[in-house]
Parts: sequence; C-alpha cells; structure tokens
Amino acid sequence: MRTLMFTCLLFVPAFLIWGCGGTYRASQLRSQPIEESEHVVYKNVTLKLSVAVMEDQGIRENGLLRVRAKVKNMLGKTINAEIKIKFLDSSGYEITDNSGWQPFPLEKGDIKAIDRFASSPNAVDYRILVKLAGDPD
Repeated sequence: MRTLMFTCLLFVPAFLIWGCGGTYRASQLRSQPIEESEHVVYKNVTLKLSVAVMEDQGIRENGLLRVRAKVKNMLGKTINAEIKIKFLDSSGYEITDNSGWQPFPLEKGDIKAIDRFASSPNAVDYRILVKLAGDPD
C-alpha cells in the first residue's frame, strides 16, 4: 500500500506539470499571416478546391516586376471569380495602384492566363488574391 501511495505522489504531480507546461507552450504559438508566406491567397476557403492557380511566376522585365500565372477551374460548372494582384516593395508594403479586383469568370474546365506588370519599379514581390464575385475584400 505504501509503495502505491509513494508512486502516486511521485507521478501525479509530474503529469500535472507536464500537462500544464504543454498547454502553455501551445497557446504561445503565433502563426504567420498567409499573405506573408504564400503567393496565392484564396479569400474564400471553398475556392482552394475549385480554382487552381498554376505555374505562377514573377519575373523582372524592363525594370518592372511582371506576374504571370495560369488559373484552372477544377469544378464542373462556371465559377464567377475575381482576381487581384498585389505588388509589394522590399519592406513588404503594398504598392498602390488603381487596378483593383478584376472579373475572372472561369467556364467548366477552363484554363486562363493572367499577366500583369507592377506600376512601380520598387515592386519586388507579389500576391495573387482570388475571391468569388460579390464577396467582400
């Protein structure tokens, strides 16, 4: 009986400390915003399964960043999507331009190309934002 009581007194506090420590550490994790780590950002989760942005690339031409990508409709029906390309400077700030969201309807099985130049030579990175037409930014 003493051995059992001694064992309980030794291991129960250890489990409590380990459990509390694990919970604390997990709550301290911070995830990086998706727009800081990915070139393609889906504003609607369902679009990730229905619209595929393929072969995106940013290349420098005549001092400006050019973004080219292929977008494919993965569903068996038309998708009324909108696309916006956001250009970023070396500090990660958005370079303002007046292009905004562009209508990008995709028929069943369509593969369409998108090709845009940055409005400033300061652009060093980009994000391709995809949303359903009518959804908020």
